[in-house]
Amino acid sequence: MRKQAKHLVRTWSVVHRLKIMSMKVVLFLLAGNCLYWFADVSLSASLLAVFLLFVVMGGWRFLKVIIVTLPRDLR
Repeated sequence: MRKQAKHLVRTWSVVHRLKIMSMKVVLFLLAGNCLYWFADVSLSASLLAVFLLFVVMGGWRFLKVIIVTLPRDLR
């Protein structure tokens, strides 16, 4: 019974993370589209703004992992 409870907690945690990630993706797409279509910002500027939004909302951890592992992966 205890093993099932741990499995359910782990499963809920994964599902919760996936929901948060999908909400962030939708937010980034929405922000990029709003900047590009409604604010009349160039595509490159809107991509830069969305990238900065990604970094500010916690994407810096992902970027740190990429920067640390990139030299190893390129070898």
